[in-house]
Amino acid sequence: MGTVPPEPTPPPPTTADATRFDRIIDEWTASSSDVSVVVWRSGQVVHEWVRSRRGDLTVSARFRIASISKVLTALTVLRLVEAGSLDLDRPILEELSSATGWPLGDPRMRAITTRHLLSHLSGFASNPDLYFASPTSSPNDVVGSLLGGTLESDPGSSFEYSNANFVQLGRVIEMITGRSYVEVAEAEVLSPLGLGDAEIVATDSWSRGDARHYVRPGRNYMELLGPAGAWVMSARSVAELLAAVDPDGPRPLLSQRSSRMMTSPTSRGVDDGSWTYGLGIRIFPDGTWGHTGTIESVRSVALRFGDGTILVVLVNGDAPRVTDEFVAALLDANFSESQP
Repeated sequence: MGTVPPEPTPPPPTTADATRFDRIIDEWTASSSDVSVVVWRSGQVVHEWVRSRRGDLTVSARFRIASISKVLTALTVLRLVEAGSLDLDRPILEELSSATGWPLGDPRMRAITTRHLLSHLSGFASNPDLYFASPTSSPNDVVGSLLGGTLESDPGSSFEYSNANFVQLGRVIEMITGRSYVEVAEAEVLSPLGLGDAEIVATDSWSRGDARHYVRPGRNYMELLGPAGAWVMSARSVAELLAAVDPDGPRPLLSQRSSRMMTSPTSRGVDDGSWTYGLGIRIFPDGTWGHTGTIESVRSVALRFGDGTILVVLVNGDAPRVTDEFVAALLDANFSESQP
């Protein structure tokens, strides 16, 4: 009986293959000022472009990545877990309360673990007004409000996507290490990956060559979001960041066990079943995973498809109006299948 030959390994997409999403991206972002796109496969960029009404942005331009920042924070946390500095399943907020001087307003918070925070199973409500309608608040005010508030549900009982979880993870990182969140993120993730363009910026701050996002006067949400949504970087750096999560990728930053935990569902997710959540990662029914982000004049998408292809789309503008509808269109395009 003859030996069955192995299935051939599909080659990386050609430039023609990699342009399959371009029409969809152009349609959905047509009225936005700036767009940067990267397609990444087998450890390298296979397609990238930038469109700018200003005309002076390059493919190296940095954009605000909004909640894709949570991927960076989750990677930082799991690096500390792997180093033995942090336990995923040990309750952590009572210790954070003692370290910050803010009393816990709800006794149920004593049961919240790092895993609960990473997976949005802590019981904290979404409460966007805390970040987007409080121009006189400071980051300390936000942490105090969170710790002194009341949970919406018992820890571990239900999924509620909330920036509160990752804002507090930033403080947990500082408490555990005695260093600033930014310093630890740089040491544990950014420097090992060589992502020198990543930075946390203020709401009204831009550097030369960055996409200049519209900001209404008097807003301070970047300062308040911090680890949950305040990083800027290029589309290429976002692709490298997502590739570092991939347990099957060429350059994972974590052990395969930790990478699998990040990219495996921890709950049933949102009520309509359109996505669930791992540890800092959104997971879609077809197995695609990644993250998205939306804040004022920012739309960001980073997706890892089943064949290992990574697509990053960073937008300065208000189109797509609803980021999840844009993601649905990209998933429907099914990049992983061969082009007819």
